[in-house]
Amino acid sequence: MMYISRLVKVKKTLITYLYFLELCQGSVNSNDTTQDNNKIIVVDDPISSLSHNYIYEIGALTHKKLIKDDKYAQVILLTHSLYYLHEMIRYLPKKKV
Repeated sequence: MMYISRLVKVKKTLITYLYFLELCQGSVNSNDTTQDNNKIIVVDDPISSLSHNYIYEIGALTHKKLIKDDKYAQVILLTHSLYYLHEMIRYLPKKKV
């Protein structure tokens, strides 16, 4: 029973993060006209101890939805997970020599 409870928590965490990512693409209010390039997105530790198996997928999704197209004014990522940090560092632009 504990395994099922843990699985449900992981799914809730992932679904909540997916909802957050989609919400960043639009707005809560249909009258809101805030342009993406004026938005500051703060992601507060999307990797919980329950979802450590999904670090690579969450990192790739974060990059694809929030960072890749450089469309937001700023994206701030906060994390306690060194694995997630290293995954996100892989996506930083390479320095030109």
